[in-house]
Amino acid sequence: MTQAKVNIQELILKCAEEKGREGVKLDRGIDHFLHVIPQFKNLIGKILIIFLVYVNLFENSGKEAFLKRYYDFWLHTREEVTVEIGDTGIKEKVIIRGLDTYGYLEVRSKQTGKVFSVHDNGNTFDMMKGLIRPKNR
Repeated sequence: MTQAKVNIQELILKCAEEKGREGVKLDRGIDHFLHVIPQFKNLIGKILIIFLVYVNLFENSGKEAFLKRYYDFWLHTREEVTVEIGDTGIKEKVIIRGLDTYGYLEVRSKQTGKVFSVHDNGNTFDMMKGLIRPKNR
């Protein structure tokens, strides 16, 4: 069973998935948090409206217009990070170029100039430390 707790303005929700069933339940007595539920609904509504704006941008103006807007808010372009290659422990300095065709992080090696993608399957991204490394198995 996987669980995650999210603290939203003092309201703690438990999200759980067990045997293919998903659910959300309040972790505390609901009587103490009824005043928060309308604010939570408003927050979700605002998030969905913004999401729909970007869906419409993509559908009506295409991928390039969407990516231009996306990159306006993106912090990582031209950022230098270290990529740990597989389980070898070898580290390589790279410059983040953006996203590849499939949405994965595209980087360029400072040493070789080679451009490659860093996939999320099996990697941990720690942008605060500037490190991308394989997940501990």
